[in-house]
Amino acid sequence: MDEELVTEEDFASLPHESGPRFLALESIARRRLNAIVSQSGSEYYDAMIRMQYMSTVASAAEALGIDGIEYPYNADNPDREIGNFFLAVNRVTTRMRLTSVSSQALSVRLSARTRHAIGLQIEQLRSAIESAKDLKPDRRDILLKKVDELVAEMNEQRVGFGKTMAVLAVLTFNLTASGTSTLADAPGAIQTITNITRLLGKDKQAEDDEIERLGPPPKPLAIEGPKKNAGSYGGGYGGRGSGAGSRPTADDMDDEIPF
Repeated sequence: MDEELVTEEDFASLPHESGPRFLALESIARRRLNAIVSQSGSEYYDAMIRMQYMSTVASAAEALGIDGIEYPYNADNPDREIGNFFLAVNRVTTRMRLTSVSSQALSVRLSARTRHAIGLQIEQLRSAIESAKDLKPDRRDILLKKVDELVAEMNEQRVGFGKTMAVLAVLTFNLTASGTSTLADAPGAIQTITNITRLLGKDKQAEDDEIERLGPPPKPLAIEGPKKNAGSYGGGYGGRGSGAGSRPTADDMDDEIPF
């Protein structure tokens, strides 16, 4: 089987956090599964690709510590368990999206380059505060503690906008408060805060663009029942016809109902 549901390039482009990483991988695998099954025309090949999907997703869930998804090893025909597997995946991914959507929207995972650039800006800000003239010791201590809070937040896996913006607001207010000469003595301090905000926004925009590129998870294909052998009815119906062109009887049409 030559088809790969998830390529090396796909793996390299996945998010780093376990939750978004799993969601992105499952979305890619299911989209390719649907495309292949809709075009193959081979029941054997379809069965193999369905088992590959279940194996890939179940292995990813195990590797990333996500419960509730298991490959149907004990089933006599694993490929026939695809419906139940889809339901299990849907339950898990729905919970993950509901619990992560708010935190994802209000936070960002920084790239290594951005994290380094913000670190340099923070050190410049710290230096400006330490060297500012006419800054009372108690206010200086408050500002340096806020800088430490900023450093701690930047070291998180995902940087929260709420806490970061609150810290930057306190720093901005104290650096521009009337009665101090801090701003005059450290003209780059406010620009440094602006640079930090801009860098955060740039990575957040890149993250949102990537989520939009991946798109929502595709809908699973309907699971069809066993196909009946085509008959010789003139209208294309299978069953007990009396010859070409005859109309189907009620019994004939009942035979075509798949339940």
